[in-house]
This record gives sequence, structure tokens and C-alpha cells, in this order.
Amino acid sequence: MDEFVIRLNGKPKEYVDRFIEKGYFNTKSEIIRLGIMELASKYKIDDPSYEEVTLVNKAIKKEMNKIKTNKTKVHSQEEFLNLFPHLKKVKLWCLLYDVIYSDYFKKDLLKQDKLLQIIIYKKILKISFETLISRKHLMYGQPYFVEKISESSRLVYNISENKLYIIWFFRDHKDYEKWYKS
Repeated sequence: MDEFVIRLNGKPKEYVDRFIEKGYFNTKSEIIRLGIMELASKYKIDDPSYEEVTLVNKAIKKEMNKIKTNKTKVHSQEEFLNLFPHLKKVKLWCLLYDVIYSDYFKKDLLKQDKLLQIIIYKKILKISFETLISRKHLMYGQPYFVEKISESSRLVYNISENKLYIIWFFRDHKDYEKWYKS
């Protein structure tokens, strides 16, 4: 067991004294232990999803490195629309980012039916139209994003240097898990 000294003054000391006076706790150590447990709960230190997020972050970093070092092929918005001509019918808003599509994403999208392709494309346009401030990062402060498309499908992307990198699409959680654990 580790031992250490904590110096308290001001409000924290006042609160500790009041907790003991009112009988909520018997010792200062109990208060400190509970405070640590509450913080661990608040910041989800023992959350099993932390491991998943860490693995996803590692997998995205790997993919982004491949993209930035030209080890994987990417497609511009124009090239992408030439590959999927039916998506040209979707109303195009003013994009805040240059959209870059990974070859992995293109291959995944080719496997989907046209209706799902349109839904995914509309989601990408919506993402590219919103400011970075309104986006939700992956949990635990990770710099990447995973967008829910349907109940089980996910879109993995990154925003960097005024570019929106569409990295991967997963039809279900099983594919998603397989990817981030590889």
C-alpha cells in the first residue's frame, strides 16, 4: 500500500472537515478514496470501451499514415463521383473541406446497394458542411471520428489540414471490430 501526504487548505479542507463533522465519513482517507473512485468513474478509467477506442485510434493512425505517405490510393471528390455517377444527383452543398476518399472506403462502398451508398454520401456531405467545432470526437480525447450511419454501420474519418479524409465504412460491428483489432 502506498502512503502519501496531502496538504489541504481553503475550500477543500473546509469540505473535508464538514464531511467528517456531519458524519458522512469517519476519516479523511475515506473521503480521498471515494473522491478518487468518483473521478475514475467520471472519466471512465475502467470503462471497457476505452480499450476499443484506443485500438480504433491506433488503426486510424495507421490508415492515415498510409494515406499521407501515398501507400494507399485516394480519390478526390471528382474522381469519387465518376466512380459512383448516381451520387451526382445528390444535392451538393458548399463544402468546408476538400473531401479525400481512401481506396478502402471506395471498395467497401462498392459492396453496398445504391440506396445505402446515397445515405452514406449524404452523411459525408453533411459532415463536410459542418464546422469542426460541431463534430464529436472519438471518446477520451482521440482526434478521430466515427459516425453512426445506421444502427450497426459506421463511417470512420479524420479532419486534418482543411481536408476531410473518409477512411473506412463498416456495414456491421463485426467488421468494425475485426478492423480495429487487426
